[in-house]
This record gives sequence, C-alpha cells and structure tokens, in this order.
Amino acid sequence: MVIKSDATGTGSLITSSTPTATVERYLTNYASGTDKKYHFISSPVDAQSIREEFVANSPLSTVDFYKFDEPTYFWINTKTDIGAWNPAFESNFVVGRGYMVAYPTEPVTKTFTGNLNSYTSGLPLTLTLTNTTGKGEGWNLLGNPFPSAIDWDIVTKGNGMDNALYYYDAAYENYRYYIQLGTVGSIGSGSRYIPAMQGFMVHAKSTGTKTITISNDNRVHSGQILYKSGEAAPWSLSLKVNSSGFEDAMFVHFNSAATTQFDGKYDAYKLTSYNTQVPQIYTMSSDESKLAINGLPTLAEGLEIPVFFKAGVNGQQTITADVSQAMSTVFLTDLKTSATQNLRLNPTYSFTSGDGDAANRFLLRFAAVGINETTIVQPIAIYTAGNAICLSSKTGASLKGDVFVYNMMGQLILHQPLSENPLTRLNFGQQRKPEPPWRPH
Repeated sequence: MVIKSDATGTGSLITSSTPTATVERYLTNYASGTDKKYHFISSPVDAQSIREEFVANSPLSTVDFYKFDEPTYFWINTKTDIGAWNPAFESNFVVGRGYMVAYPTEPVTKTFTGNLNSYTSGLPLTLTLTNTTGKGEGWNLLGNPFPSAIDWDIVTKGNGMDNALYYYDAAYENYRYYIQLGTVGSIGSGSRYIPAMQGFMVHAKSTGTKTITISNDNRVHSGQILYKSGEAAPWSLSLKVNSSGFEDAMFVHFNSAATTQFDGKYDAYKLTSYNTQVPQIYTMSSDESKLAINGLPTLAEGLEIPVFFKAGVNGQQTITADVSQAMSTVFLTDLKTSATQNLRLNPTYSFTSGDGDAANRFLLRFAAVGINETTIVQPIAIYTAGNAICLSSKTGASLKGDVFVYNMMGQLILHQPLSENPLTRLNFGQQRKPEPPWRPH
C-alpha cells in the first residue's frame, strides 16, 4: 500500500489496524543559500531509518537535517563539522518528534516505510516536554505521528502547556500561529488541523504537567491544505506587513478573561523567521513578552496599543489591516511621520523604513464605530522634569494602569504602575536585555 504525495497534495489514511505501508512526503526545495525554506516533518511509521532515504550515508553539505534540543537550546545537526554522520544523532526517526529539513536543487519526494502508527485511547502516545530556564525556555519541536491530519483542539494537553500552535511555513519562510478561543472561534494564520507528517512547535510552561497526549481519536481527514486558517474571531484584528516579497503578521483579540500579561490560553509568543530579510511586526505584553497573538481584556474607546516593527530590508513597506471583526473604528498612527490613518476606511498603509528607526514605530487607537478621529480625546499631558517623566491628568482624574517606556531600539527601559493620583512621576530603572533571535545555531 502506497499513500501518495505530490505538489497538489498528500493522501490521507485512517485505519483501525497497523498495516505495513509506504507513505510519501513531497517537499519543495530551497532556491539559494540565503533563503530559509525549511520544512518541519515527522514519521507516520514506527521505525523509519534516517539514512539513507533522508540523509546520505556520507551526508551532503547541501542537505540540512536537524532536531531541536530544548535543554541545550540548540539545533543538533546530523552532520559533524567535517561533514561526517553525527554519531550522537539517533538512527531512526523518534515517533512524535519533529525534524527540520531542507533539500536543494529541485523538489523531492521522500518515503516512510513500515507499520503505520496507531494509538488507541487506552494506549495513547504521551510526549513529555521540558522547560529549561536560560536555555530552550520551554520550546519543543513535535510531530504528527499519523498519515492523516490531527485536530489540535481535541489533542490532550497537560496543564503545563500553552494553547498556541506554531508552524514553520517553508514557502512563507516564516512562522504561522493558531489559538482556539473557546466557542467564539480561533485566531491566527494557521489551522487547528495539523497535516500528516507535519512537525510543529509548542511551548511548555515552567510549572505544571508538560505533556501532549495523542491518540487515534484525534485523527481527521480535514486540513490537508497546509496551514489553511478559518474566519477571524469576533472582537479581533490583524496587521500584515509586506516587504520585498516577504511578509509577517500580528493579531489582537479581546476577551474578558484575558489579561495584559502573557497568558498561554490567549496569547502566542513571537517567533522570528530564520531569514533575516523577513520583516517583523508584533505587540508586547505588560510583562515584556513579544507577542504574535495578543489577547487583551477590554476594548474601550481611547485604548492605545504600541505596535513594534523591524524591517528585514529597508525601503518600501506596506501594512494591510483586517479590522472587519474589531467592532470599533481603529486608527494606525506612524510615530515617525505623525501620519494617522483610519483602518476601517483605508486598511492599507505604505511607509518607508530606514536605519535608526525606533522599533515601537506605530500605535493602534480605538474609538466607537462612526466616531471621527478629531473627537478622540488625549486626557494626559506628558513632559520631562529633570531625570523623571511626568504624566499629568488634564481632567484632574486619577491615573490608573501601567506605563511602559522604550528606547530608540525598542527595548523596554521603564515599567511602572500609575500612582492613581492626577500626577505620576516615573523614575528610570535598569535597561532590559533584548531577547535572542529564534533561529538555528
């Protein structure tokens, strides 16, 4: 029995037994040494050798085959520095583990041969994950163990797991994200359905039960189109930036159960592309995490959300917004040019980036539907006095909430609660160390 795969799609099989089969996996190639068209793959059979179907016995310098090791925060290669097979690398695919691969010249079709994996509800596949402080910080690369898709929404997750699903899309050369938001829908550019033989990233918390449990009951025939996403959830919006043929996206949604801090139930961390030419757009949580998906508790008139941007290639950039589900008029302000645009009336904003641009370049502002921009009130005056920044209420009302101050590089240098008085003085603290980029070592 052969399950076929080509440029048009991949076959899907759900069976109650464990027959011997050959399962094909079509993989596009990378075009040059500068692009990062990696694929995350996994094995649908119980004992698939890595050599020499996937890596030659004398590994080719042009072929990449990695696994990610969370405890050391390191991508481990099948090749040694002198181009020989790495003797510390496993000989067979580990079922449930994802691998990162890239092949040159032209697309390839790789085959897995063996007994198809099967896990009854009484004997599921339980994957135990790790969170190592100062190293991988909870990032684990897993893989779909079946020759069919699985439904992430019904996969059993331990209470030490975040809800978000992270794909790396080879054609997109960037990550896609997905979170289920209960009964209101989902958000992100990814899908709940993890395709056959697809690897994916998940994040484990520092506490709790860090397990993912997969069984035959999670299998579905849906979702064979990679990363296809559904409709946007109510009370949400997205911004997509495009530059030089590359793009990146961020998402915001509102839920009364969410908080301004990172919450694994409603938020997704920002993972950067391995290709440095890909732009980055994201928001920040109140506890200083970069977010691709940001769940906030309340959409109120006058709400402002800083939006951070980093160009992959300086020059012309275009932001395209989807605010159809935002339930509000949304304004985008370019803090460099002072230009403000109503995204409900015109969802496309073009601008030019250059060296020295501040990372916190943009601001999202919200007003009730139909209210003109000129009616938005700025009730706070901001000024400096000596080494302090002062915030003063124009109305005499108490100032409540938190304030964040960033330097020109977009690094957080001050976070302080407001005093709940009409005047707050902010004293400078220690500069925060920027986070390392997420790419292979």
